[in-house]
Amino acid sequence: DLGQDIYPLMPAYKSGTLIVAGTGATVSATGRLATADGQPVSLEAGEAASMTEPSAKPVLLFTNRDGVFHVEGLTPGRYQLRFFDAPDAKIEFQIPDGTTGQYDLKELKLPPGTKFEH
Repeated sequence: DLGQDIYPLMPAYKSGTLIVAGTGATVSATGRLATADGQPVSLEAGEAASMTEPSAKPVLLFTNRDGVFHVEGLTPGRYQLRFFDAPDAKIEFQIPDGTTGQYDLKELKLPPGTKFEH
């Protein structure tokens, strides 16, 4: 992951700036979000928050009409998906140690009775 792509700079006279390119993230994950009965969760926004590194900034994600999402900037470890329109709906997943590149999360199901507020 290259990390941030825009840096606001305000250099002073005879100063220097160090910009570190990249992060330690090596994984991009794809999955399908479904209700407890298997229906796709369409057009929802949320975040994947690291449970392994709680100080890491959560990564945003969006589902398409089929409930499929793609999230970049992850490292191996445990994560929790949280959704903005259903704060009580949380799903945990794990990326195994040594994983790099694309990782398929397959289908992740929401807890029964989850309601999205629109």
